[in-house]
Amino acid sequence: MLASGEMGRKIGLMGGTFDPIHLGHLFIAEAARVHCELTK
Repeated sequence: MLASGEMGRKIGLMGGTFDPIHLGHLFIAEAARVHCELTK
């Protein structure tokens, strides 16, 4: 069931250990968010 306002939201999940997280991880996540037109 979707909460009010969640209809049409596109949320991406990026799995992995990311230990330690670095700018490469963030760059790839942001590029995917823009390319896939994700909300979050």
